[in-house]
Amino acid sequence: MPSIQRGSIIWAEIPDPQGGVKDRPAIVLDAQVDIDAGRDLHVLGITTDGENAGKPGWFSIPARPDGTCCTGLSEACYTWTEWKAILPQTAVRDVSGRAPAELFKQISNLLADQLRLKRRRDAERTSADESRP
Repeated sequence: MPSIQRGSIIWAEIPDPQGGVKDRPAIVLDAQVDIDAGRDLHVLGITTDGENAGKPGWFSIPARPDGTCCTGLSEACYTWTEWKAILPQTAVRDVSGRAPAELFKQISNLLADQLRLKRRRDAERTSADESRP
């Protein structure tokens, strides 16, 4: 199995937003230093269900029917920035490829924006709570 890297497309048992668990691909989000240290992986699940394609937070993942795309995926696939999972590296069954650099950058930037927004909202909520008598 190829080594796991930031942006790798891995295969593992990934919980889905509906509560099920299925062997599916996912994109590794972690910094390489954390991966090399053997820490748990933070991933975004990947699905072939394109029902939400084009909606905010959803990204199309490149694929080719013969699997020769850089991702190693053979069907049209999508990921959602709200579909996060954490799993031990030992749970990885395979590494099929990597997300294209530009796509990974877009996903990372949106995740960073979402985190900044969450932190700002949390700070505003804490400030409002502290100002109440």
